[in-house]
Amino acid sequence: MAETSDVSRYYVYILYSFKDFKLYIGFTNNLKKRLTEHTGRKVEATRNLQDP
Repeated sequence: MAETSDVSRYYVYILYSFKDFKLYIGFTNNLKKRLTEHTGRKVEATRNLQDP
């Protein structure tokens, strides 16, 4: 029988910007969604770093 747990998994990620040479550190429980948000300019911290 499988046990269930109330503990959620979280991921810590580090993004490096080649444009401004900075690191952006974050955490999320849905890594794929969060990276999509960063590349889709939906995160304020990295929104203006990508070329149009």
